[in-house]
Amino acid sequence: MTMATTETTATVTTDTDVATEAFAADDPVVCKARMPGDRICGAGPHPSNPDMCAGGHFLPLNGAARTHGERGNIGRIPTELRQSADEFQAQVVADLGGLDTLTAIERGYVAKLVDTEIRIRLHMREIHRRGGPVVPQNGKPWPSDERLDSLTYLWDRLAMRLGLSRRERPVLTLHEYLAQARAASPEEHA
Repeated sequence: MTMATTETTATVTTDTDVATEAFAADDPVVCKARMPGDRICGAGPHPSNPDMCAGGHFLPLNGAARTHGERGNIGRIPTELRQSADEFQAQVVADLGGLDTLTAIERGYVAKLVDTEIRIRLHMREIHRRGGPVVPQNGKPWPSDERLDSLTYLWDRLAMRLGLSRRERPVLTLHEYLAQARAASPEEHA
């Protein structure tokens, strides 16, 4: 009697490369995580978490990256933060003289500035959750603190590109307004 096995292709993404590996669907799960000394974990499935091996490593095709850590927040901006960012964008556009006066490039800079503002606020929220900036025993700052510094630098560069002074919104004089109104409807003023 022959048993048919089905093959499934899994795409495994690491920091440096993408590897596609074929495995039989009914094979026992074996962890292929690299350990120190170029050893491979080789542990079987975790007793309670199907996304991990018994050694505590995440298995290929797990969903943990979408629900935990920095990537877990993608697309999930809290409502009050979104409202605050929209208000910030409206203020920046008003300071630059209104949406009508902005070029396409300036609109892109405003959008990027608002995105950077959101990311800074999310990082600050995380720092407050941790209880302040923490310096580990090795003296190196946390990666999120370094990211916050680079985001602050980016925010500053974008703000400098847009300009720090308020621009006046172009307003028609009364004479120009009346001339424009007459040109728009000449039959009423005849």
